[in-house]
Amino acid sequence: MIRALTIRSPWSDCIALDNGKRTENRVWRTNWRGTLLIHAGQAIDRAALTLPLVTQTLPAGHQLVKGAVVAVADLADIHMDDGPCTPGP
Repeated sequence: MIRALTIRSPWSDCIALDNGKRTENRVWRTNWRGTLLIHAGQAIDRAALTLPLVTQTLPAGHQLVKGAVVAVADLADIHMDDGPCTPGP
């Protein structure tokens, strides 16, 4: 069985372009590890479009992907939320 994780654009695009976005924050846990599909959701995080990680990653004129699988990833680990966002190992 292959699993998928839906992520709003532009974050899904940043993961697909392998710009160094390797941490995705969620409020739920899972014991499952392994290959998963990164699915671009229909919604767009408009506020993120001005953040440096996004503006420096997406090429000029890049069209955001919505409603499609954009990458294959490996879920290797999960760490508990410690308040401020911290990268995983």
